[in-house]
This record gives sequence, structure tokens and C-alpha cells, in this order.
Amino acid sequence: MKRLGRFLLFALAGVASAPIQAAVDDSLLLMLSGDEKMVSIASGTPRPLSKAPSVASVITAEEIKAMGARNVYEALELVPGMHVGISGSEGQKPIFPTRGIVSLQDPQILILVNGHGIKGLTTSSNEAGLYLPTEAVQRIEVIRGPGSAIYGADAFAGVINIITKRAEDQHGVEFGLRGGSFNTWDSWAQFGKHFENGWGLFAHVGYSKSDGDRGRIITSDLQSSLDTLLGTQASLAPGPMDTSYEARTAMFTLDKDNWTAHLNLWQTPKSGTGAGIANALDNQGNGDVNKYQFDLGYEDKNWRPDWTFGTQFSYLYTHIDYHLGIFPRNALLPIGADGNVSFTPPFNLVSFPDGLIGVPGREEKTTQFDVTLNYTGLVRHAWRFNAGVRKEDFSARESKNFGPGVIDGTIASIGGTLTNVSGTPFVYLPDTTRTVSYLSVQDEWAFARDWALTAGVRQDQYSDFGGTTNPRLALVWAARQDLTARLLYGEAFRAPSFAELKTANNPANLGNPSIRPETIKTTELAFDYRPSDKLWGALNIFSYDIEGLIDFVPGPAGNVAQNAKNQQGQGIEVEAHWQALPDLQILGNLAFQDAKDKATGLVVADAPRKQAMLSADWKIDSDWSLRIDNFWIADRPRAAGDTRAAVADYVWTNLTMRYVQKEQKWEAAFIARNLLDVDAREPAPTSIPNDYPLPGRSLMLELRAHF
Repeated sequence: MKRLGRFLLFALAGVASAPIQAAVDDSLLLMLSGDEKMVSIASGTPRPLSKAPSVASVITAEEIKAMGARNVYEALELVPGMHVGISGSEGQKPIFPTRGIVSLQDPQILILVNGHGIKGLTTSSNEAGLYLPTEAVQRIEVIRGPGSAIYGADAFAGVINIITKRAEDQHGVEFGLRGGSFNTWDSWAQFGKHFENGWGLFAHVGYSKSDGDRGRIITSDLQSSLDTLLGTQASLAPGPMDTSYEARTAMFTLDKDNWTAHLNLWQTPKSGTGAGIANALDNQGNGDVNKYQFDLGYEDKNWRPDWTFGTQFSYLYTHIDYHLGIFPRNALLPIGADGNVSFTPPFNLVSFPDGLIGVPGREEKTTQFDVTLNYTGLVRHAWRFNAGVRKEDFSARESKNFGPGVIDGTIASIGGTLTNVSGTPFVYLPDTTRTVSYLSVQDEWAFARDWALTAGVRQDQYSDFGGTTNPRLALVWAARQDLTARLLYGEAFRAPSFAELKTANNPANLGNPSIRPETIKTTELAFDYRPSDKLWGALNIFSYDIEGLIDFVPGPAGNVAQNAKNQQGQGIEVEAHWQALPDLQILGNLAFQDAKDKATGLVVADAPRKQAMLSADWKIDSDWSLRIDNFWIADRPRAAGDTRAAVADYVWTNLTMRYVQKEQKWEAAFIARNLLDVDAREPAPTSIPNDYPLPGRSLMLELRAHF
């Protein structure tokens, strides 16, 4: 890594050997070139992508629509170096392995909606079953690399900000209907208008459902191994993963003058458990996820001479209940004296004719208030000051037919009657409250013509484990009108989740109040080249060093959370957009990463070391368009001790053909996913020997009407 760091500095020094011109105002330095996309997530204020003090990507509503992405997760596959996978935890939720940083819960990516976090408090990760449709999305901004100097905790490997539409983004009324394979249906209605009194309103309601691809067969699971060992026949394998769901959304944006308010409601009353919470197929499990987000913001760009004032309040409420058949009916399981499944003697074999059943639930409330001041009174400087406080409240409820306070392994057969342990010492996680206060300062200094230095630092103070400080530096050189070079350095952290700190009475994992935050230091050298309005290319070289990755390590009482791993990685990301013909655009990216455990030197398992995207977007004529997207995922090694062959590479092809009626009153689209019906799989633990199969070919028709 030191050699790569020296190379980065040497490379930038070579580029910087041209004469430095006289300094001018930073507005000239940051001038938009052509139709270059703007991004706000990198610095807190809008900047052209090539001048942003982070490596960032922007996916617009037009691109989302062109590629036929039904949800945010599909759209994120366009981001170089970020793969959208699935986790076997909590029912096959999407995870985002980025630059070789991957974990079961995937808490190292911060997910925002309109700048406000929506991740769960239990695991600090994306909620299983949370469905995020794209129809109300205006753009998605993504940082690859650290973002804690602006956003604090969890902005570790990257930040995703989903920006919803406003009144000016939706003209009149739109109705939409989409349906096809796996009995999948999406329907929505949305409306946008500015009223004479100055208020603007955007409103969206949507409903989605799917039976899931029943052809995603798990040939063997954890219960299969137990059946072989104990002579039972309880396993549901071979059998399909349960990826069915039903989802409802409502999203509203109201704005006038300096005020903006958002109200977002996501409800998933039915969500299948995939391959099962314990990697044992579950035909009686279901998740019920409800998440409500409200935020109110005020910004006065003329608050005082040279000062901009902004303040924001946000409230996130989450209510989740799972009904889990952790092990299937007629399972015979080894039960320890604490009533949990235990493979370490002493234990008794206990029969569960109705299955091992858990009904955990939780209620989470996150309230946040902050103030931002921007000052431009100093020549060539743009200062940003931000301070705020966040309160996180968590409460758990649980009913089950196993565990402490319920059974002790002495009864040979346990039925399906559940015991409510909510509010007792036997619940899976005690009620918890955390308060976080933070203060950040950032200066963007145009110290010479075509040169700018962004320097910032943020201090976060946690009520449960103390404080953490994270700086950033970004040197941006507009070498020529068509070439920009950036040298970036940033530090970030991930706070331990409530589950990692305090999980108890769990048959698999136990919390540890002594663990400390994960930390990362990242150096990047990025080039942006735009030789003409028809061609754009970017190259990014990165290197990072991680200390204290949290994992659950086997111990005498079970797996206990520990700062168990240190990791280092490096790699390159290349992307290009080419307007090959007036009506044909070619887009592509390629990413390589080499991430290793610092102690053992072994390659990090499960994350793709190579991935690429190649797309063609063809405007056939004024009415018809055709988009083809190809995604290559390759070189995913196994963990140490896993003797299976590496996870197979695959190329995934999507196709979208769209017709827009000349008056744009209605449009229709044909959407194909996994067009070539490849057998693509995502990594699974050894209890699922053949990994998690991805959906087979799916075909859908879409209709939209505009009024």
C-alpha cells in the first residue's frame, strides 16, 4: 500500500508540473463544462462531478427510466466498483459490496433519502424487505469512498443519497402499470404542480407485489445436514427460496420559498425470508416492515451578507415484525441448558413438531436536528459549518418457543405455543437509547487559478462509546479545459450497531459492549477527461487501510462480536461515456480490486475482484428507444477453509425497449431481466453448498399515461 501511495503522489506531481496561473474566484474554477452532471453529496453544495472533492456518481431519473429499473437496487448496478448482492441474513436483503468491503449485514454503506438516514438501528444496515421504487426518484447520488467528514457514522465504504421528486419534476398526473413474470405487478400514480400561492406539491402512491421466482431452488440447506446427522427428514430442500413480497409506498414533497418538507411512507406487509433466517428453508416465515420518514428544511441564501443559513429537522419511525420458522416442522435439534440451539455438549435432542419459531419485532425512533452555515466573505474561500444532534431510541419485543426463560432442553418435544419474553431479561436485545452530537467545518479554497483545496473535519460524540474525529483533504486541479486531476484523502468510521453491542439470548451471536468503531483511511487519485461533448472518461486509483472490522468470533458462550479483522485494499475504476452516433450512446465501466486480510494476507472472500458494465442506449427514432445493459461479475474467492470452488462468474443482460407517443400522452415499454437466462449465483455459507441462485429470465410490460 505504501508503494501505491508513493505512486499516487508521484503521478500527481508529474501532472502538476505545468505552470500555475494567477488565482481567480472559485466560481470560475468550479464552472460547469457543457452538460456535466452536478453532485451535492460530495461537499454539501452543488459541484460538477469532475470538480467534486470525492469520487462520485449520479444516476438521473432519465437513466433510471431508460434502463427499466423498477427499484433503487437495480439502478445502483451502474456504479463502478459497487455490486448489488444479497445477504443470507434477514431474508435475502440487498447488500452493496464496494471495493472489496463486504459483510453479512453490510453496514459500511450509508443510505440516505433526501440527505437523511433510513438505515435500521439494530444492525446499522439496510432493512430486509424494504422496497424502494424508482418512479418517485429524481436522481441518485453515490460516493465511493469515505464520507464521515460530512455525514458521520457508516459513511465508510460509500454513501447513497436517494433524492425524490419535487413539483417541477412531475408535470401534471401520471398513472403507471407494470406486470409480468413471477406474477409481479407494480402500479403507481403521481402528481406535480405549482400553485398560485407559491406552494409546490409532488405526491406519489404505489403498490407492488410478486410471488418471486419459484425456480430459485435450494438443493441442500442447514436442516439437510442435521437430517443426515440425526436421521430425520425435516428439511424442505430441495425447495424454492421464498422471495415473494407485497409493498406499498407514499411519498410527498411540499415546498415554498425557503421551506421544503418531505413525508415518505414505505410499508411491506409481506416479505419472504429467502433461504431462511438460519439458512434452513422456511415456508411459514414472513416480514412486516413499516418505515415512515418526515423532514422539514429551511434555507435562506441571503440570510446575511456572505452568509447562507440552513436548518433541518428529521424524524424516522420504524416498526418491524418478523414471523420466522427458524427451523422447519418436525426438526430434531440439539438444545443446550439455555434453551437455544447448541452444537457444543452438553445438550439434549428436542423435537419441534411445529418448527423452531421466533417472532421478533422492534420499534425504532430517530430524531435529528442540525444547522448549517455557509460563508463566502473571504476571497477564494467557501466555508461550511455544520452542527447537530441525533437521538436514537430502540425497543424490542419477542415471542418464541425456545431460548432462556422458555425451555431448558429437558422436555423431549416442544409444540408451537409461543412465550412472550418482551420486557424481560430474555428478549433478544434490551431497550437502548443513544445520543450523538456532531460538529463539522469545511473550507473550499481556490488558492490559485484552476486549483482548489477542500479541507474538512468532523467530530462525532456518542453517548455510549465516546468520540471520533474524521478529516478529509481534496486537491483539485483543472489542468486543462478538458482534464481534471484530483488527489483525495479521507478517514471514516462505523459505529458499532446496537446488535453488536448488546445482543443477548441469541442462539447464534452475542453482543460485546467493549467493541470500538471500525475505521478506514483512504487515498485516491482521480482523473476526469472530456475531450469533446461526445466523449467522457474517468480513471480512479484507490488504496485504503481498515482497522477493527467487527465480526462475530466463536467463543465459549457462542459467537461474540469483536474487532476481529484489519483489512487493506487497492484497485482501479475506469468509466467512459461515448456518443458514438447522434442517436447512439455507449456507456461502460470496469473495476478491479485487491482486498486482503492484513494478518493472514488472504484475499477477502465473497466480494467480486473484477466487475464491468457495458450499455448501449439507442434512440431508434423520435418514438422508439432501445437500451441494453450487460453486467459482468467475476473472481469471487471463498473464505479460508471453504473447500468449494470459487463462486462462478456471470454476465447478466437486461433489455428495455420503450415507445413514447408523439404528444407524450402515453408510453409503453418491454423490459427483460436476465435476458439470456443465465444461472447466476451469489455467495452463501457452507450450509447452502450451491449458493443463492438469482432470478431466472423475467419479462414485463409497462404502460404509463400522462395528463
